[in-house]
Amino acid sequence: MELQLIKRPFFLAIMVFTLSACSDELLIVDDPVDERFRESTDTEKSLLLNEIRVESDEYSILTIADIHVGTANNLDHFLKVTQMEKPVAVVIDGDLTGGLHNDYDNFEKHFPQNDSLKTFYVVGNHDLWHDGWSEFYSRFGSSIYFFTVTTTANTDLYICLDTGSGTLGKLQTEWLRNILELNRPAFRRCVVITHVNLFRSRKTESTNPVVEELAFLIDLFAENKVDMVITGHDHKSDVQMFGPTTYLQVDALEDNYDSAGYLLISVKNGTLDYRFKKI
Repeated sequence: MELQLIKRPFFLAIMVFTLSACSDELLIVDDPVDERFRESTDTEKSLLLNEIRVESDEYSILTIADIHVGTANNLDHFLKVTQMEKPVAVVIDGDLTGGLHNDYDNFEKHFPQNDSLKTFYVVGNHDLWHDGWSEFYSRFGSSIYFFTVTTTANTDLYICLDTGSGTLGKLQTEWLRNILELNRPAFRRCVVITHVNLFRSRKTESTNPVVEELAFLIDLFAENKVDMVITGHDHKSDVQMFGPTTYLQVDALEDNYDSAGYLLISVKNGTLDYRFKKI
């Protein structure tokens, strides 16, 4: 399977974004995520829209989360997995690090930038510790963006969101709503990827979205026929169904986790499927 990667300016996302506030039914306070949104969608600094082209109607994407780099044995093993699975892209779904400069250096030592393996980065809550946003942004760019995969038959949309603060914030919520309402019909499949899980699968002190935001997002995803929402954060694989949307939670990849693993997303002749796989 041959693929090409085409970079285009982030025009589509900018076109659909407006600065109007969210409706009164969704009350979200100002949050640092709003400032990260402004930086991420700055026309001079924003991540370029990435369009991946596949010379068939079959491809796969691998997703990992919660690496928490200190040691990185599982991450090293995952790199070997990518050579066997041959995905068109890898999405690292937050908590790459603990936010420290040395953590980011260590992560890049084990997972260097590689033009042959297209990698997308989602910011997690731990990545923001110790002023970690400046480290994340300087190395990986935007925390809010999307990419597409175009096959011989159609195009699929993948939207990456910033929930590192436990909320989407006002600006990102409006941006997401506009993309889904205005642009979702043009794509065959739609997958949303963000760090903080929407549903509690086990007893933990980790943050979830506020109830009002959660209800809004479930309705938004259902109304706009989002096929999958992929999250991490709780370190345990889980599957929930609400309307047409499958909510998948990825196992942690950190070294001290007994069930460390990753998520394989596959598309074949338009059919979207998934498998949880262990390291």
